[in-house]
Amino acid sequence: AFAAKRVRFQVGAGLLLTRMGRGYLARSRVRSLVYRVTRLQALWRAHKVQRGAGRKLRLMREALRAAHEAAKNKPKIGEATTTSLQVLLTTSNLGFVLKAVQLLDLSTSASVACCEQLLSSGALAVLVKLIRTCNRSAPHVQVATHAVSVLRNVCRYDYMMPVVFAAPDVVDTLTELLAIHRDKPEITTACLMTLRYFASRGEYARAMRSRKDSVGRLQSLAVSIERKNHAPGSSRPRVPFVRPTSRSGLPRTPTRRTPASVRSPAGAKRAAERSAHSETASLLHSLLEALV
Repeated sequence: AFAAKRVRFQVGAGLLLTRMGRGYLARSRVRSLVYRVTRLQALWRAHKVQRGAGRKLRLMREALRAAHEAAKNKPKIGEATTTSLQVLLTTSNLGFVLKAVQLLDLSTSASVACCEQLLSSGALAVLVKLIRTCNRSAPHVQVATHAVSVLRNVCRYDYMMPVVFAAPDVVDTLTELLAIHRDKPEITTACLMTLRYFASRGEYARAMRSRKDSVGRLQSLAVSIERKNHAPGSSRPRVPFVRPTSRSGLPRTPTRRTPASVRSPAGAKRAAERSAHSETASLLHSLLEALV
């Protein structure tokens, strides 16, 4: 009986060892298979990503090459100034003239050489004549704005200011433009800054002072702006205080509520107009002080 029990024990132990060995070998084969499949999937996904990235990189290189060719073919600021001067001197088409003065405004604000090229080409007299012929329509207002801005850009340099001041009727033209477009801050600011450049020199201030019509227009414009700033409808709305209340009964610092007229787009527009009118008034006041 003992021998039979021992035999059964040995047989069960052998079966258990066999079963454990077979399970270990099967699990090893499955782990190896899973690793190989996972590795194969990773390689395939990497290949797909690299192939897509290569296509994207190729498209990016083509876009960069096209942008480089477009930038190389695009005219430089000096060439644009030359083309604009030719258009300004030879063309009367309003659309072409508007594009020309826009380019001149940009180039003279960025380059001294473009300002010198403008003066040497003789286009200054054409600009002044162009300003005199502008009316109150929207395209003419844009042309006049950019043309006056060109004069302001050139007047920033002291050695170019005598050439601008010697242009025919430049002071009368700017004061007339101020009187016509007094409600347009972009034009009035550029005109007043140009005249302020002139008035910063004593001899030019005396010459401007001798022009009674121009000084009279400036004084009437100052009176008009002062009347508009102090008109009842243009005063700022009264901002009410919020009553300081607190649940705990402790005093709270009074705060101001922003009125709806200021928070709304129309209120913001009116605030911007008031700011522009105040800037125009300060420029005009400093100009009149320099002249008087």
